[in-house]
Amino acid sequence: MPRKPRFSIDQGVKELLQLRPKDTFAFLLPNVQRRRGDPVSWQFLATQVRKKDLRGKGYLMDLNIRYSFAEGPTVLLVLVEHWAQARSVDLVRTAHYYLDLMERFPSDEIIPVALITERQEHGVPDSIAGQGDGEEFLRFRTRVVQLAREEADRWASTSNLVATTLLLAMGGLWDGAQRLITAAEAFRNSATDAEVAQLFPLFVEVGKLDEKEEESIMSYLATMPKPRLLVKMEQAAIQEGLRKGMEQGLEQGLQQGLQQGLQQGLQEGLEQGLERGLQQNAQEMARRMLAKDFSWADITDITGLAPEDLAD
Repeated sequence: MPRKPRFSIDQGVKELLQLRPKDTFAFLLPNVQRRRGDPVSWQFLATQVRKKDLRGKGYLMDLNIRYSFAEGPTVLLVLVEHWAQARSVDLVRTAHYYLDLMERFPSDEIIPVALITERQEHGVPDSIAGQGDGEEFLRFRTRVVQLAREEADRWASTSNLVATTLLLAMGGLWDGAQRLITAAEAFRNSATDAEVAQLFPLFVEVGKLDEKEEESIMSYLATMPKPRLLVKMEQAAIQEGLRKGMEQGLEQGLQQGLQQGLQQGLQEGLEQGLERGLQQNAQEMARRMLAKDFSWADITDITGLAPEDLAD
C-alpha cells in the first residue's frame, strides 16, 4: 500500500513559493530574470477570483505575485495553479483566471505559469483556441514548468530554495544513493534550519521517497554542516560574546584589583606607620637614657635597640 501524504502537496508548494518570492521568480521565469534582473520588491495579491455565476462554485487561484523592478513596467506573475499530475491541467479554468486578472489589473503585464510536479514526463498542452465559422476568436497560452523536464544538475549547484526543494522530481543524471545525497546537500545548503524543518515533508513527498529513503535522508541531513551564513553568524556571535566577556571581565577585574589594592595598601600603610612610630619612640627613649648615663645593656634590655640603631 502506498503511503498517504501527511499533508497537502498543493498547499506545501504554495507555501514554498511564498517563502522565497525572488527564488520563485528565478525558477519559474529564468528568461525574464536574465533579461530584466532580479525584482526589487513584490506583493502577494488577493487570490480569490470573482464569481461569474452565483449558482456555481467560486474559483481560487493558488498564488499570484506582483513583482516590481528598478526599471521598466511591473510584472504580475501568476501561478495559475499547481498541478500534481499533468493530466489534470485545465487550460479553460486557467484562461478564466487570466481574464479575471486582465480586468482587475489592466495596466500590468501578466504571465501565467503552470507548475507540474509529477515525476513522470508527459506531453502537456500549453494553449487553447476558440473558433467559430472558420474564424479564431480567442487564443490563450500559458507557460508550463514541468519538473520532469527540468535538468536537476543545473539547479543542484544553485542556492535557489524553490528548485532544491523540488529537486528530486526533476530529470537528469540521477542514480540511486547519489541522487539522494546530491539532492539532500543542495536542499540543506540553500535552506535555514527553520526552512528545512518546514519544507522537508514537501521535499519527501515530491520526490516520492519511501520510508527507508526518508529515514536515510533525515540521518544524512543531521550530519551535514550548517549553512555557511548561519555558521558565520554563530561565529560572529561567539566572538562578540568573547569580546564583551573580556571587556566585562577586565573592567570587573580592575575594579576588584583597585579595591583589593586599596585595602591592602591601607593595611600595609597602617602596619608600616605603626612600626615606624614604635621605632621612632624607641630611638627617642634610648637617646634620653644615654643622656642620663644608662648603660647600653640596660637600654637594649628596655628598648630592644642596639647602638647601631641610633646611627643617622
